[in-house]
Amino acid sequence: MKIAILSGKGGTGKTFVSVNLSYIQQDAVYLDCDVEVPNGHLYLPIENPVVEPVDMPIPSILHEKCSRCRACMNFCAFHALSFTGKQILLFDHLCHNCGGCALVCPNKAIQEVPYNIGSISSGNFEHVRVYSGSLNPGQMQGSAIIRRMIDHTRHLSNLVMDCSPGNSCHVVQGIVEADLCILVAEPTVFGVNDMRICIDLLNTYNKPFGIVINKSLDTRNYIKTFCREHNIKVLAEIPLSPELARINASGQLAAKDAEYSRIFKKILKNAQALLGPRLESHPDSVQDREVF
Repeated sequence: MKIAILSGKGGTGKTFVSVNLSYIQQDAVYLDCDVEVPNGHLYLPIENPVVEPVDMPIPSILHEKCSRCRACMNFCAFHALSFTGKQILLFDHLCHNCGGCALVCPNKAIQEVPYNIGSISSGNFEHVRVYSGSLNPGQMQGSAIIRRMIDHTRHLSNLVMDCSPGNSCHVVQGIVEADLCILVAEPTVFGVNDMRICIDLLNTYNKPFGIVINKSLDTRNYIKTFCREHNIKVLAEIPLSPELARINASGQLAAKDAEYSRIFKKILKNAQALLGPRLESHPDSVQDREVF
């Protein structure tokens, strides 16, 4: 089963849920797809990681062949090419690597060259296989890194994709590959608003999903009310707990504690139930099948 973990905003506990859900599964694979600010390695540290650079092709102008017709510049919808009055100038951080400029150049004055946008670190933490994508500072096209990690793990099961917060292209890369999605939300008015945006995105892709309410309180719970009114499945509630905060802040895994491990097993069991007969993972993928 491939699960994408989402959140409407940062700070809801998306990575907290992702790393612990990975840890409770046998033969689990954790993908840190939050390539702009990856932090899963704080909880699942890799010893001696294998680092793979990720390059993308960008145009290189052969000025001796260029007739300055500006066909390439007029084609580019992202304004990555400009004309200085003397020659074509490339703004590489704006390039979306589509290759269209080279195709429309009548003089074959554009060739594509590799351009490094980031890297992927991989290795093992105990029984969890870990892939962590990292986008270089100043770069914007992190989707290529996410696609590369997904390609590396497409044949594997028990996959947890820790997506970026919000609803950007980076998030969509994880959603389209997932069997189901888990949306982590805070029980506040702002939490409801951010959650609604993500729900609209999930409905666009017709993906089954459930909600995990993190930092849950006994007082008025806006997320719970919203889910009840809209018939949305709440997979579990994680309490607002000083002890959980201490564990999380110290970079430890709450799932190593028997009490909190039950919560994450419940999340996984209820998530699997959303798929029903479509469930592709082995029925014994959870180390302890009992749900509390």
